[in-house]
Amino acid sequence: MTPTYTYEPLGEGLFRLIRLVDDGARGMDASPAGNSEPMEPQISLCAEFVHSTFNNIIPYEALSYCWTGHRRAMSAPERHLEAKMDRKIIIKDSGGYVAGFIPISRSLEKALVHIRRQTDKPLFVDQICINQTDLLEKNYLVKRMGEIYSRADRVLAWLGPATPEVEDFMTFTRQLKESSPGAFYRLTEHDSAAFNALRAKVVASSGSDGNADNEDCNQLRKQAASIWDGLPLRGFVEVCSRQWFGRMWIVQEACLPKHLAFVCGSWVFEWDHFHRTALLVFLSAEMHARQWNATLQQQDYPKMDDIILVLALVRYANRIFSIRRTLHHPEEPRLDLFHILTRFNVTDTINPQTAKLDLQKFRAGNARDCYYALLALPKQDGSAITQAVVDYRRPIPLVFIDLAAALVQDSHTDVILFSQHFPSSRRLAGLPSWVPDWSSELSAPYGYLNSYTPLFRAGIAPEGIPWPLSTETDTRVDRSYLIIAGHAVGTISRIGEHPYHDSGDSGPTSCSMHRFLCEVSLFCDLARKNRQLSQPGIAATAPELPPSTPWLLTTGGRGVFAKPHLQPTHRLGPEPEPGQIPLAGAVYEVTRRYYARHAKSYERTQYALRMAKVLEPLEAKWGQPRSWYRSLVLWLGCSLDADEFAFYQRFERHWAECGAKSKTKAEREGGEGAEGDAEVDEDGEQEYPQLQEAPWARGAYGLALDAQEGRRCFVTSEGYVGLGPEGMQVGDMVVVLKGASVPVVLRPDGDDGSGQGSFTNAGEAYCYGIMDGEALEMKSGEEASVFYIA
Repeated sequence: MTPTYTYEPLGEGLFRLIRLVDDGARGMDASPAGNSEPMEPQISLCAEFVHSTFNNIIPYEALSYCWTGHRRAMSAPERHLEAKMDRKIIIKDSGGYVAGFIPISRSLEKALVHIRRQTDKPLFVDQICINQTDLLEKNYLVKRMGEIYSRADRVLAWLGPATPEVEDFMTFTRQLKESSPGAFYRLTEHDSAAFNALRAKVVASSGSDGNADNEDCNQLRKQAASIWDGLPLRGFVEVCSRQWFGRMWIVQEACLPKHLAFVCGSWVFEWDHFHRTALLVFLSAEMHARQWNATLQQQDYPKMDDIILVLALVRYANRIFSIRRTLHHPEEPRLDLFHILTRFNVTDTINPQTAKLDLQKFRAGNARDCYYALLALPKQDGSAITQAVVDYRRPIPLVFIDLAAALVQDSHTDVILFSQHFPSSRRLAGLPSWVPDWSSELSAPYGYLNSYTPLFRAGIAPEGIPWPLSTETDTRVDRSYLIIAGHAVGTISRIGEHPYHDSGDSGPTSCSMHRFLCEVSLFCDLARKNRQLSQPGIAATAPELPPSTPWLLTTGGRGVFAKPHLQPTHRLGPEPEPGQIPLAGAVYEVTRRYYARHAKSYERTQYALRMAKVLEPLEAKWGQPRSWYRSLVLWLGCSLDADEFAFYQRFERHWAECGAKSKTKAEREGGEGAEGDAEVDEDGEQEYPQLQEAPWARGAYGLALDAQEGRRCFVTSEGYVGLGPEGMQVGDMVVVLKGASVPVVLRPDGDDGSGQGSFTNAGEAYCYGIMDGEALEMKSGEEASVFYIA
């Protein structure tokens, strides 16, 4: 019979806290073993409200948790059940009388039952302390949420109940805290560049170099090797797989407070110690992966997939680690909102393990929170911050349009690269083609090393060659049009038919890659012909295409060195020995032969299957024993079946020829096993000794190829060649926009009614010869065009 609690309006400059109180009855406690899900409650929790001002804050702590439960791998019905507001917390007034109840989710109820044993201070709990039905109050407090979490004495992060595997991991972390060398405690003091350099030294060799300057490296190498046999990987994976590590609102709750502690069952451990432990586990796993062999593959656990998952989990959590460091180390520069947005709303890599655990991006129940939940993290001087208006009543498309306009105003033209919609992947309708839908499944742009590091400088003017400045070329947004200066490079005259796909109806990945590599070579030849046939004045703008062009084109310009802003020649690898081709070329040739061999085998098999279907009606007839008379009649052509028999003969002869062509030269000339039978080994590496000296190049080239999935070749009438989005069309234009790191493909839309022709963004492009500002140098004396992108 308890009524629903009625919130009192908050006064100016106030926010609510709750103090959990005990009414003497037994609530929901963990099971006796302490390892399973909590038991169902006998009564609801009880609390009383405490008010604090922002100007004179009282000591309090805050709760960080997931509304939809602690497990990451959950079905939609399970998430809905965890978030269902079917539990209660009783609210008492200052006199101890019941004032009513507030409905709360099951996930919050479990968290509060465990948290109340860890603190006696007032708590900020967003689900209770914000009147969720009052949008004005919600807008006001969400805008100041970063302030609330950063000024809390401590934030308690609820990861969920413990399991036996988690208990093992917690015991392991406690032992590390008691027995680790100094290098372990200094792990979190390194910035990203320093840690990557240290990591490379640690995992490069298992021996000590004895250099006193590398004492940290030696200590970490020894510790990373020694902990492997006793490392509770299953427990580590389970902790890192909790949903807390993947929710958007968690990011600022984890990054802003000075003191953050995890609560997992009855265990409490500090964030900094977990951070150090995760980095050490990463070093140990990577070191073990480099020593992998056939014997280790036979063990039950861990398999290589398990190690890859561990590395992926740490990389995923490192998105939070790195941002937290920029906030709590004064020497670290804070990132701007654009880079914060891409870090948490964009997928870096996808493999079966990360897809299963939903490690693509951080999730938000409300699409607006892809933006609102990150406002407290970046530098506070950008237009996207100073002009931000938190309003949950505002339509989501307008929120994203205003955000994109503010980012463009802050000179982040690359925002257009995250508007990925060919083929359509966005869930949100009503957005212009240049505006990203941050709530959709965005991937890192093709011209980026990861979700926030561009590799090229196509539209960034080299020193001494500024863009033409005038009011007409200033980048701005008008009526949702992006109005921006740019140079048209060429008009697409032909597009490829075979984009690379990981799988599909056209055959296995090997066939898709084989066709893609063949088409790259074809389009390089077409570009050379177009350059020769073009008008002299136009042809001069398109660069000569050296033999290395296909090697770079297949990787989208990355080559074997995926580092920002390298010159094309530097991406091919070290200088080759006399008579050898560059490293990228060697890998290209080996890869091309490898996929060609697999594609040929597949095509022969498919041909045999097709012929088997054709001949199926004849099998019974020609498979039966024939009399000499019947055979003689058929040979003499005295039967209606003569044509069928002739066809059967042609098929057998053709199949025999196919089999002969598939043999090596030595097998055809000298039979099976003849001396000197193969000119190259299975992958063709015998001709390329530099590959044996740099085995990492195969992996680097493979990763660069995988990044080109869904892209197809194009050639322009002016002789430019490149890769573009799968949805581009003949007649589209390749354009270098002011401030964009790569060219984009724009589709003319005709007149928009105002006398100004408009364009639709079709996606980003790699175009050989203009990726490092060359187009701006060639057109330095020309006035830039103005593009209206709808």
